[in-house]
Amino acid sequence: MKKVSVIISNTNTKDVIRECLKNLEELVYEKKQNLEIIVVDNNSSDGSADMIKTEFPWVKMLSTPNYGLAYGVNMGAKVASGDYLLFLGEDGFPRESTIPGLVGYMEARPDVGLTTARLIMRDGKPDIDVHRNLPTPWNSFTRLFLLSKIFPKSPIFNNYFMIDKDHSKEHEIEVCITHFMMIPRHVFDEVGGFDDKNYFVFGEDADMCYKIKLAGYKLMYVPQFEAGHYKGASFGTRKETADIAPKPLAWKNFMHYNSTRVMRVFVNKFYRNKYPLPLVWFMNFGSYVLQFQRQLTETAKHIKRHGFKYFSNEYTRDSRRRLKERFGF
Repeated sequence: MKKVSVIISNTNTKDVIRECLKNLEELVYEKKQNLEIIVVDNNSSDGSADMIKTEFPWVKMLSTPNYGLAYGVNMGAKVASGDYLLFLGEDGFPRESTIPGLVGYMEARPDVGLTTARLIMRDGKPDIDVHRNLPTPWNSFTRLFLLSKIFPKSPIFNNYFMIDKDHSKEHEIEVCITHFMMIPRHVFDEVGGFDDKNYFVFGEDADMCYKIKLAGYKLMYVPQFEAGHYKGASFGTRKETADIAPKPLAWKNFMHYNSTRVMRVFVNKFYRNKYPLPLVWFMNFGSYVLQFQRQLTETAKHIKRHGFKYFSNEYTRDSRRRLKERFGF
C-alpha cells in the first residue's frame, strides 16, 4: 500500500482524540498499515497537546494558533510525506480495511480526485453529511424553507442530500465532509489546498470538493469501506456528541455563526458570476435568516435547560474573558 498521511485537526477534544489515536495506533502497529499520523493542535486549553506528546510519542504533532480548521489541516499537509492525504476528524475511526481499500480504489481510478467512506454514527445510523450535492439556489431554497425536512424522501425537495441515490452502492457525489476525505497528494497540490483565508470552520469541505470537480476529477462515495464517526465533537452543536463533548453557549452560537457565514463566502466566491444577481442576494439573505434561527433555537434550549440566571451569568463571564483577552482589562 502506498503511504497515506492521516491529518487531524484538534481543538479541545482531549478524550475523543485519545480514542481516535488508539484506533490509528492499532492500524499502524498491529495491522502494519503504511500510515503517517499528523495531529495539528489548534492552541487547545484542555491538555490535548501534552497528552498526545506523552501517550502517543510516535505521532507527528504541530502546535499552531487557532486560525481555524482549514488553516490547521493545510499546515499538516505541508509536513506530510504520503502519496495520499486522509483528512480525518478527531472523532473519526476508520475500520481495518478502509484506508487500504480506498488507496487501492484510487490507484485503479486516476480519474477520481477524492473518495470518502460510509460513516457510521454512534447510534448505528449513516452520516448523510458525507453524501451531498452542491448548495445550489434550489437546494438552498428547500433547506431554508424546511421543505427538505417536510419531504425528506423527495428527490426534488431533498436533493441536497442526494436522497435518490442508493447509499449502499458507490456513486459520484459533489460534496463530502473534511472529517473523512482522501485526496491524492498531486490533486491537493493542483487545486491549491484548502482555502484558509475565507473559511475558519465549516464550508472548507464544499470549497475543496468544488475545486476538485472544476479541475476535472470525480468525487466518489465508496460505501464498501466504513469508518465510525462521533460527529461534531469539536463543534459542540450536535446532539449526537453533546454528552461527550459539551461546549458553552457562546461557543455554540459562534459555530452557528460560522456555519452560516460560510454559505455567503461560497456563494460570493463561486456563484456571483454564475447565477443572476437576485438569486445570489436571496441565498445570502437566507443564510442570515438561518443564522438567526439557529442561534435563537440554541439559546432557547440553553435557557430551558439551565435557567435565565445561569444564561446571563455565563454570557457575562464570557464577555469579560473576551475583553480581557483582547484589550487587557
